[in-house]
Amino acid sequence: MEKKIVSTPEGPEKTALETQLVQLDTTKTPEAAETAETAELPQAKRKKALKSERARIERSVPRTMITVAKAPRVMRVLTRGDWQDDSGEVVEPAVPAFLPQIATDDEGKQGAEPTGQPRRATRLDLANWLCNAEQGRRRSSPHA
Repeated sequence: MEKKIVSTPEGPEKTALETQLVQLDTTKTPEAAETAETAELPQAKRKKALKSERARIERSVPRTMITVAKAPRVMRVLTRGDWQDDSGEVVEPAVPAFLPQIATDDEGKQGAEPTGQPRRATRLDLANWLCNAEQGRRRSSPHA
């Protein structure tokens, strides 16, 4: 027993409906589908080419790890190596007192705003201090 799901009209209305169905069906033929694909083909090719070019450029750019500076921790002189004891004297980065001291003022440094107050020495300050030719002349080295 067949059950009708959709009722179709009779007479001229049926022929108009059949004409619309035939038109819809012909747009889905392989030739029509091929024509639709070729119409979108240049855009699709261009999009794919642009995506591959972008991926190539992103792969060619060297990557660099960037860290965010944090405030330095408070360093203390440890009593008998006890790192849990906070009673030790607070110390700042420095070189031994008998050597010429690290210049930590920002005077004369490019891009630095002079504050007039010395700042905490950094590893870069230490490297500059070690490589400074004037500092080397004042120090005597047994290996020179």
